Amino acid sequence: DVMDRWPTSQGEAIHTSTFLGHPTACAAGLASIEQMRENKLVERCADLESTVRDLLAMLQKDSKGRIGDVRGRGLMWGLECVDAAGAPRTELAAAIMLEAMRHGLLVLTSGPQSNVVAISPPLVITAEQLRFGVDVLSRAFARV
Repeated sequence: DVMDRWPTSQGEAIHTSTFLGHPTACAAGLASIEQMRENKLVERCADLESTVRDLLAMLQKDSKGRIGDVRGRGLMWGLECVDAAGAPRTELAAAIMLEAMRHGLLVLTSGPQSNVVAISPPLVITAEQLRFGVDVLSRAFARV
């Protein structure tokens, strides 16, 4: 019955993927959902959103105009690195990423111009760890 839901193949593999639907991936997915429910991680994430927003707004204010837009939701945020005219600064985002990594914080660059420092901590992050991360970013912007 499940396979009958797929249209007739014209020769291509329309319903396959390296990690699609095998028992280990399904078990891991179910275990993740169970942990999210048991530990109320979605609710926790929503509760931390305003704290993250406030901390990043302070970071933006202290960045001397080098952080343009601060955007995000829950625990997934982006800091847009810009020059004085508001143009993307890819090299600044890359330098911040490396400086943060040197001090124990993993962030990535993102966006069409790779000028956004992407922040996506684990849903189980503590308030202390969150403050540590923002402090590392603050020091990175001050050094770079």
